Amino acid sequence: MPSINITVGPSVSDPATIRAAIEAGARGFRVSAARNTPERLARWADLIRTAAAQVGTDAHTYLDLPGPKTHLVTRHRVRLDRPVSIAFTVDAQPDSDLYLQGTIVTSLITAGDVLIVGDGEDALLVERLVLGGCVARPLTNGSLDGRFGVVRAHDRGSSRGVGADIGPLLDVAASAGYSAVLVSFAESPTDVSRIRERTPLAVWAKIETMVGVASTEDLARAADGVLLGRGDLLLDAGWVEFHAQEASALAHLRRVGRPFIVGTQLLTSLDGNWLPHRSELAYLSRLLEEGVGGVLLSDETIIGSQPLRAIETVRTLIERYAGPQRALGCRHDSEICE
Repeated sequence: MPSINITVGPSVSDPATIRAAIEAGARGFRVSAARNTPERLARWADLIRTAAAQVGTDAHTYLDLPGPKTHLVTRHRVRLDRPVSIAFTVDAQPDSDLYLQGTIVTSLITAGDVLIVGDGEDALLVERLVLGGCVARPLTNGSLDGRFGVVRAHDRGSSRGVGADIGPLLDVAASAGYSAVLVSFAESPTDVSRIRERTPLAVWAKIETMVGVASTEDLARAADGVLLGRGDLLLDAGWVEFHAQEASALAHLRRVGRPFIVGTQLLTSLDGNWLPHRSELAYLSRLLEEGVGGVLLSDETIIGSQPLRAIETVRTLIERYAGPQRALGCRHDSEICE
């Protein structure tokens, strides 16, 4: 049967909630290395292992390695109700409430660029460049508070590859007893083999770009499993081509027959609604009918107000729409299968 995997965060963070998540049906836990210190990474693994033992079942932990990604970082909450000043930086943290940090070559940012924040929730239009940064006009309402991935709207299909040195994180993952590591923005078997050479753990490839989609079958054969990350794939492919790219990746994965998980933002409408949106229900049910090996919740269990209900909803849909005879993407000896 398909597995239920969740991403840990503020909504699922204490021992009682983690145990309740396992009792509700969660069997896989994704932990972001980019958002946690080594000490917290080890603590997450211990909390999940302890909770699973209390319930009397197994739970798998996946350390999500950081990839080459530019981030928009805030020191304080920034309201998107007026133009904002954004500083540019590569490594240092400037004395600014809002700054860009990472792999975008900031010298190439020009007036007129649209910067898409997070998984597309917010956008900023660059109005003019200033010394060491830019001034941008928000195209959405709300506010920013924390650390968000950001891309330029016209960047399409660009190669990403594996990020900076992650040796210390691999050591933490092995010593803390993680089940597997996730290679962000994997685009070739070489990306997987470079990590496999440095860890005894299972290695999963995250397909999040159009380049990665084109290499889906090679990545699936090289890795122990594949996570199709829909959030960054949308940003890379654009909203018109997103469906075609996702459909291509899923077709390749079913053809290879390797274990795979499809994630993120599958039931976010539960946050603030009594019933899930029809589009979410239809999409998730169809995935289950077509034999997905597992699904991954993200915002629903990181910041959502109803993480347990989201897990229970997925479990009920699995019971209704999935079955062993349909699990074409699931090998029953794999970690993501119950």
